[in-house]
Amino acid sequence: MTTPANNPAVRTINAVVRSADSLDRSAAELSPRERQTLRCLLDGMTVAEIAKTVGASQRTVTTQKHAAYRKLGISSDSELNKMRTRLNLAPGQ
Repeated sequence: MTTPANNPAVRTINAVVRSADSLDRSAAELSPRERQTLRCLLDGMTVAEIAKTVGASQRTVTTQKHAAYRKLGISSDSELNKMRTRLNLAPGQ
């Protein structure tokens, strides 16, 4: 007999919930500047454009971008775009 703990569907659902909870905690850990950087990236701005807009160096913006990606467990702009809705980072916000 399959118990709930041994049921593959239950294990899958539990894994998805844990992953979503982890993402929620990671998103909450983003600093205001990291969140701003991600919003600008989602608006299609380049690192150079973001740096000029916020009055920081390109290296600082790149560091903020990578710190945010690390907190979110992603490694590319395309992964960020996939997370847009989940992170409540719609363009233009």
